[in-house]
Formats: sequence, C-alpha cells, structure tokens
Amino acid sequence: MVKDSITKYSTNMRTCITAEERLSLTLRYLATGESYRSLSYSFRIAPSTVCSIIPEVCDALYQALKDTYMKVPSTPEEWEEIATDFYEKWNYPNCLGAIDGKHVVVQAPSNSGSYYYNYKHTHSIVLMALVDANYRFTYVDVGNKVEKIVLCCCALHNYLRPEIQTANDAENGQDIGTGLLNVPRGGSRNSCQARQIRDEFKEYFVTTGQVPWQANVVR
Repeated sequence: MVKDSITKYSTNMRTCITAEERLSLTLRYLATGESYRSLSYSFRIAPSTVCSIIPEVCDALYQALKDTYMKVPSTPEEWEEIATDFYEKWNYPNCLGAIDGKHVVVQAPSNSGSYYYNYKHTHSIVLMALVDANYRFTYVDVGNKVEKIVLCCCALHNYLRPEIQTANDAENGQDIGTGLLNVPRGGSRNSCQARQIRDEFKEYFVTTGQVPWQANVVR
C-alpha cells in the first residue's frame, strides 16, 4: 500500500533503511508512544533518522488511506446516509455528525515558550474532529506541528475499525467488537434521580432483561 512511496535506494555511500523497517518503526511509535531515542536503540537507527522517518511514513499512510477511509461527504446522498445511521443506531434524527475537540499532548517544541501550554498544565495541540454514527472520522482539523502524525492515526483508526455489531451477535458472553473504551467512573455524590435510574436498570437486568450467560460474566 505504501511501499513505493517510502522506499529508498542504496548508494555507494550508504545502505538504505528498507520500507519494511520504516513501516515497522512508525507503527511501533504510533502504538506505544515510545521516545525517538528509545526507538533508535530498538531499531539501531540514529535518532535524527528516526525523527525524519516517522513523519514521512505517517504522511504516506495518510495519503494512501484518506480517499477511502477519510473522505469528507460531498453529496446530499452521503450526508443523508450518515443521518440515517444516526437515527437507526442512536435514535437521533437529523444528525450529520458528532463534533468535539481534544487536547493532544505533545512535547513542547524548542523555543515555543508558552504557545502550546494549556489550562490542563500540559503542552498540546487542539484537535477538532467530526465522526459518523459508526465512530469513524469524517473530518479532522489539527495544528500543523504534528499534523501528519495525528491525521495518520485518524486514518488508521477508520481503516482498522470493525463494522459495528449488535447485542444479538454476542454468544456465550463473548465481548462485542465495537472498539469502545470502558466508561470512566463519574462523581461519587449521585443524586436521588440517578439512584432511581440505577435501581430501575438493576431491576430490569436481573429480571426481564437477563441473558443466559450473565451470571458467568458479571461478578
């Protein structure tokens, strides 16, 4: 998919780093967030070379995936399809996307001062993204300092994301592969209304809504 665009050729002065090594290095960085220096030890590549390889391969991956997996809807039919998905999956009519922003934590570039400093007391760039009903990015706007890396991550997310399954697909308590993260714990001082809703759900899921494998999974 990206081999031709990231392949370099050996010369009399040096032996090139293969396309496979370049891709492995980049995917390792995206998956683990290792520092360039740590990656240079693992792959036996100079840190300065690692610094140039990762943005280059990220850009190649994004260019290869964007037209298929990051295409912004451009016709009324494509927008209507998104709206239909939101209504059928989430019972939310006339919705063309869910939009939100996120601070992507970065190491402050040299001589940047407080330019990237935010209210969370970290250095970051601001990512704004629009997703469809299946959690796939349809539009992304990000700061230019790490644009290639972030856009590559978004494109790979869409590329790797499985089709959304339903509860009927679960067998024997097997997890449904939706790619969702666990819901973080909220505040401990819940209101009377929240306790009432919790009790109603609790009663339902141990009576009418109970499933055969529930006792083996829920502890």
